[in-house]
Amino acid sequence: MIRRIRQSQLTQFRECRRKWELEYVRGLELARMPGETKGARDLGTLVHKLAEAYYKAEDWRAVLAHERTLLGDFPEWNDHLNMAEIMFTGYIEWLANEAADNGLVPKMIEPNLEHSMGVFHGDEVILTGKPDLVVWNTMSEAFEVHDTKTTTKIESVIIHGAQLKSYALLLKLQHGIDVSMGVTNQLKKVKRTARATPPFYGRSTMVINTASLQHHAANIMGQLDEMVELMQYWEQEGDRNRAVYDTKFYPSPTMMCPTRCDYLAICKTMDAGLDHERVIQFNYRHKPETDFQEVADSE
Repeated sequence: MIRRIRQSQLTQFRECRRKWELEYVRGLELARMPGETKGARDLGTLVHKLAEAYYKAEDWRAVLAHERTLLGDFPEWNDHLNMAEIMFTGYIEWLANEAADNGLVPKMIEPNLEHSMGVFHGDEVILTGKPDLVVWNTMSEAFEVHDTKTTTKIESVIIHGAQLKSYALLLKLQHGIDVSMGVTNQLKKVKRTARATPPFYGRSTMVINTASLQHHAANIMGQLDEMVELMQYWEQEGDRNRAVYDTKFYPSPTMMCPTRCDYLAICKTMDAGLDHERVIQFNYRHKPETDFQEVADSE
């Protein structure tokens, strides 16, 4: 069997195994009403679309206008569209004022990456990932991988380092590109009124070298081994034995669970020993298969 595992699964697996199992193994998502948004995630998706158009030298305002045509009738989406326009207009101004992109030449924009990581418990695993931007820095004469984040706070240090290293690893394995720097490109979710507190934009960086990439690759291999083993367990046993299930797919509750986790209703029902399958039946649906896979660009 061939399993395609997205880089985002690695992050989710580290953060909360139960959420990973519900979202990526069982393939569930909230059954939202038409026009209902996923909150901050949908705002982030809009900003990513505008950034992709901008770095492809396309008209990002035309992209925004198209999204308004599709979604502008829904109040929640209209709020996201207005915020995305404010944030990205300010981002263009920031780039000009700070000369933040000087010397950076885009080489890949939203590339689909994949590479076989080997066989685990009899299954071949193909790791996939989709970085936002790969650039050539003419001043340092080195490649960088950039990831754009919408955030409530501009961070001075990298907080998504593992993600950037995974992209660097895939770029090395698939294209032979040696990435020397990982960059988080941050846009603050704020309307930049007189009462808003700057900075509104910023970048944090991390050095990526051969030693750090080798260490990261070893961690990924161990993680993939465990993930495949758990996938195979679920396919054979499901959650029939709740005691065993809870030891394998244990939750990692945080203060952010009530606001950021779509699976809180299932989790709370499970922990209370109630009928979580009924909660799933009436409140969730299966995600499209494409949400589990990213395919490589044809060459």
